[in-house]
Amino acid sequence: MRGVDVRLLLPARSDSRLADASARSYFQRLQRSGVKVHLYGPRMLHSKALLADDSLAVIGSANFDSRSFRLNFELSVLFYDKGVAADLERVFTNDFAVAREVPNPSPKSSFSQRLTEGIARLFSPIL
Repeated sequence: MRGVDVRLLLPARSDSRLADASARSYFQRLQRSGVKVHLYGPRMLHSKALLADDSLAVIGSANFDSRSFRLNFELSVLFYDKGVAADLERVFTNDFAVAREVPNPSPKSSFSQRLTEGIARLFSPIL
């Protein structure tokens, strides 16, 4: 909301329809805050990576939620290194090139799709 360039790269389809619907339920709110949402489709995207500025990179298996960090004992590595950050930026650049941006505003969803996403959103804390 303060002008920071925030982009999300999410799988166009994951291995869970419930998780997909739950994620889609947040797109409009994120976009209203200035976040650009991209869907990656050539293959399954399962990596978790974060790039901040030009020197901070986080790469690992953990989702960025308390369940992954507290219950599942997943790990991520934080790099404070411009070289690693530059390498990750190149990977992201290639991945964004084959992803599609979700239009903002998103196209009007059908009632059944909004209902499905709303119900799935109820389960988001445990997904």
